[in-house]
Amino acid sequence: MHDVKATREDWKAQIDTPAHLTSSPMDRKYTKEEYKEITLGFIPQVMEDKWFIFSEDDWLYFFRSWSGQFFGKVRFEELDENFITAEAWVAPFKDQDGNDEFEPKILEYLIDRLLLGRDVPLKSTGTIIYHSHYGRGRSRREPVINPFIINTVEEPEEDGSDHTDK
Repeated sequence: MHDVKATREDWKAQIDTPAHLTSSPMDRKYTKEEYKEITLGFIPQVMEDKWFIFSEDDWLYFFRSWSGQFFGKVRFEELDENFITAEAWVAPFKDQDGNDEFEPKILEYLIDRLLLGRDVPLKSTGTIIYHSHYGRGRSRREPVINPFIINTVEEPEEDGSDHTDK
């Protein structure tokens, strides 16, 4: 579990946002506790973590972890003891079907799954496409699991002996 707040210096992200962004509708409300968790961001730990997310001021920035490419940003405002999404912007992007409506769902998914650890579904056109774009969706609160490490430690037998010749 990582309670360290991600900053722009934590990754190789191209912090400059593209000149042309598309406004993306997003109407969400979060508690103060959720907002505090959101603003910690997300620093990728393994190859399967596809995103780098950090916050500055009232903005939350989303970048692809491998390329450092800017994906989108969300601005929050405090309202009645909660925090709402005041505006959201994404880099020009169309899903596989040429649909622009997918971006707010991606931003919502990344906040809910990676930052808040919620078990939420995301519209997907296929497992391979889903994984290549979003990774396993490990939240910051879940342990890092490296699928390439094999446990080579022999476990002792139930009776406590290891049955090796001495």
